[in-house]
Amino acid sequence: MPNVARTCSIPTLRRAVAAVALAATVALSAGLGRAQDPAQAEMFYQHRLVEDAKRTAIQALFQEADPGVKLRCKNLLARIALDENRPADAVELWQDIVTNHKNTEAAAVAGQLLQQWATLARTGTPPPPRHARTAMWFSAAAFWMGDIPRQPTLDTAGLNGSEAAEFWLRKIVAEEPGTRDAEEALASIVRLHLGSQGSAETPGRGAWGAAAGRSGQRGRTSRWFEEHMAKAEAALGELRTAFPKSVELQRLQFLIAHVYWFAGDEERSRPWLIKITEEAKVDTLWSQLAKLRLKNWRG
Repeated sequence: MPNVARTCSIPTLRRAVAAVALAATVALSAGLGRAQDPAQAEMFYQHRLVEDAKRTAIQALFQEADPGVKLRCKNLLARIALDENRPADAVELWQDIVTNHKNTEAAAVAGQLLQQWATLARTGTPPPPRHARTAMWFSAAAFWMGDIPRQPTLDTAGLNGSEAAEFWLRKIVAEEPGTRDAEEALASIVRLHLGSQGSAETPGRGAWGAAAGRSGQRGRTSRWFEEHMAKAEAALGELRTAFPKSVELQRLQFLIAHVYWFAGDEERSRPWLIKITEEAKVDTLWSQLAKLRLKNWRG
């Protein structure tokens, strides 16, 4: 289905790039487990004690001479900077890694991140000027530039947005197998192809949107619908194989059943609903919804 015009945002880029930044930290961790301060900082970050993580990582940067320890700290601080919507600080840290840790895997990763930033970053606010006089000149120029946006809305009509999004999600699955990032990426691929219903004003996405059509009416299927549902089910199969205990499985199974229900396809919806009820060891929201839908198919 055709895409609509949209503006890329910092949160979107942050999620895409943070997963790659974490890859460098995890890779370095294997050989640097003896360093206590970085390990403590990473534990703080994992448990959302972000200020403690920052403080510990910064202290380790100045107290430790081991270049590997410094790399772990810089990678962690860069990820935190992205989390906190401080992309300029993350870029500065990556540039530091490229300059001061040449010929390392971390430097190669940082270089890739800088390239991705240059091509993917679509921020609404520029980095702060380094000097007072350049800030004054930027301000004067902004007066004459008026309302010209830093990043205009892009018309992506005719471009395959699902394919483009899956490209990045597949990179996470391939480069971070067995991790929570890979689990989330596979779940995201399922959601990507299931899509959304949309409305009379906004076209739907994926299989759900194909079933709804622009009018928002139920019961319409098409080649687009079949292709997206096949890809969603395949990705769910990958998720089940790689992460058999994933908490995402039941919810995604119900969503697949729901999209088939929305399309009026009882033959393909019911087996998913039954599977949910049979596999549920305890009552959950999704098992309850499955039971209710089986009792009241017409809705």
